[in-house]
Formats: sequence, C-alpha cells, structure tokens
Amino acid sequence: MAEALVSLEDALKRCDWEVTDAEKSDLQEAILDLSEDARTYGMPSWTHPDRTPAQIIRLVGRAAARYLKNSHGYTTSRAADETVSWSDVGPDAGGAHFTPSEIEALRSYRGGMGAIASIPVIGWGTREGAVPSGYHYAPVEGGGKPFPWPNESDVI
Repeated sequence: MAEALVSLEDALKRCDWEVTDAEKSDLQEAILDLSEDARTYGMPSWTHPDRTPAQIIRLVGRAAARYLKNSHGYTTSRAADETVSWSDVGPDAGGAHFTPSEIEALRSYRGGMGAIASIPVIGWGTREGAVPSGYHYAPVEGGGKPFPWPNESDVI
C-alpha cells in the first residue's frame, strides 16, 4: 500500500495555531487523501516520499494545511452585511482537494505526451495503389506537377 507523502509533523509545521487532537486526526486523513490524489493526477509510482519530487511533497503539505484552516469551505462576504457561506468549489467543499493550478503542476511532473504530437502523413499518389482507379492527372498551369482529377464522366 502506498504511504502518505507528508508526515503529520511536517504538515503541522504549516499550521500557525495550536492544533487539537481532533484536527490532527482530520489532518492525517487529508494527507492520505491528497497523497492518493497526487498519485492520480501525477505519477502512480509516487508511493513513498523518498521516490517523490520534493515539490510534490510540499504541494501536498500546503493543500493539507489549507484544508485544515478552512475544512468546511466557508467564505465570508462583507458587502452590506456579514454573510458566511460555502465557497464555489462545488463537490470539493468540505474535503481536502487541490486547486486547478496545483492539479496542473501535478500533471506537469507526469511528463509524457504534451500538446504537440507527430502524425504520419502520406502524400497523394506516393504509394502503389494510393490513387484510386478512375482518376487521372490533370495538367497544372505553369508546368507544375499534375493534379489528381476524376474522369470527365464522374459526377463531382
């Protein structure tokens, strides 16, 4: 089974208040959840802190401490009156989660295929049988290479 990527002691260092035993238990569960999420978004091979990039370990620690600071996902509005409500994180409200930018950072460590790909291309008529039967080559103005064209009897 995979281990937590951050120790409870390391995550507690990010908390600037006296953490209760109940909060410690909640923090430990958040660390386990976030460690599993980091493996899902990043690399499944990150099973132990010794085999995980230091930036990922810090990312899990920051997200766990952020969760503990506001585990219910509340926001406060002070427009006309003071209103407490849940934030717009949707189904992640009340649970430990990574922000979209943190998820992007996790994915960037995955490596592999990015947004650029190589696609094989075969030119028309460069292989035997590549030009369908019934086609002929029409001359091109200016003396360029002839262009494949259907027979005059074919409907275009």
